[in-house]
Amino acid sequence: VCTDITARKQAEDAVRKHEDQLAMVMNALPVGVGMIDSEGNVVTTNPAWKQFVHGGIPSLDDRENTRWRAAGADGKPLARSEFPGMRALRGDEVVPGIDFLRKQDDGAERWTRMSSTPLRDSTGRVTGALVVVEDIDEARRAADQRAELLAKERALGAERLLRQTEAELARVA
Repeated sequence: VCTDITARKQAEDAVRKHEDQLAMVMNALPVGVGMIDSEGNVVTTNPAWKQFVHGGIPSLDDRENTRWRAAGADGKPLARSEFPGMRALRGDEVVPGIDFLRKQDDGAERWTRMSSTPLRDSTGRVTGALVVVEDIDEARRAADQRAELLAKERALGAERLLRQTEAELARVA
């Protein structure tokens, strides 16, 4: 009897330690992580999740969702059924994700990337999805600035080449 209780206590301690480690990792992540069930309901999240989605994933109902905007490759608004979490519930892996323009409580807009992967049971059936949201606003704006500077540099190079060509033509003439 003593051995059985000791083994059970050790197993409980091991599970508790594992849960504590997992909670520590989830709390330390700089990105929002949420798990949703097969109906799209949020089951669990980390603290960073709340700064992005205020307790829920973008709504399936277009009338309820005014915070998240994304456009497909054709430039048209992305249907809610194509959001990463919803696609993952259909079995698609959406990594690295889709970029959204997210409206914050203060009205400011920031670029946010949402990625997702399906969660499956032992038979392979999708039972939910893991959704990751991260703020990419600074990186996206920096990339836009780099592209703008590169375009200006190319324009200056073309202008310089044109002046050299004109000077050469003037010299030859």
